[in-house]
Amino acid sequence: MNHLKRVYKFKIKYNLEKLKEEVFLIDKDPGKFINDGSRDEEDFIWFFNKKIPEDWEISKFIKDFNFDMSGISKLRPKYCFSFHFDYSPRIHLAIQTDNKNFFSFIDGKSYRIPADGHPYLINTTEEHTFCNASLNTIRYHVAGHPHFMWAWDSLRNMEIMETYE
Repeated sequence: MNHLKRVYKFKIKYNLEKLKEEVFLIDKDPGKFINDGSRDEEDFIWFFNKKIPEDWEISKFIKDFNFDMSGISKLRPKYCFSFHFDYSPRIHLAIQTDNKNFFSFIDGKSYRIPADGHPYLINTTEEHTFCNASLNTIRYHVAGHPHFMWAWDSLRNMEIMETYE
C-alpha cells in the first residue's frame, strides 16, 4: 500500500456537536455500547457492537463507510503510542483534539487531524505513532476501517490533504 498518500480528507461532513454529545455519553457509560471485553485498557480503544442507536451521527458514519470494525479512540494527555503499523488504512473522525495531538511517521513527518467534522483516511500501513502532547486535552476520535474493496473504490471521491501547517 505504499502507493497511497498518507492523509486523505473526505468531502462528507458530520455534525460535530452531535458527535461530541454521543461520544461523551459512551465515555460516561461504555458498558451500554461496547462488546464485553472489548476495551483495551492500555490505549483506550473501544469497539462498538450493535448497541449504538440507529439515529445517532456515529451510526451514520459507521454505515457511510461500511466499517467492519470501529470504535472510539480516547487518548489521555501526555501519552503516546509506540511505533507500529496497521494491516489496513484507518478512517478517523476527530471529535476533540488540539494542535498538540498528531500522527507521526517513522520518517519524522507529522500530521494533525482537526476536529472539523470531516473524516480522514490515514495510511496507517506505514510505521507510525500517535501522540497527545497536550497538558490537559483528552483526545477523542471515532475510527474504523472499512471493508477493503469499498476503501479503494472511494478514494476517487476524496479531497486530498498531504500536509498540515
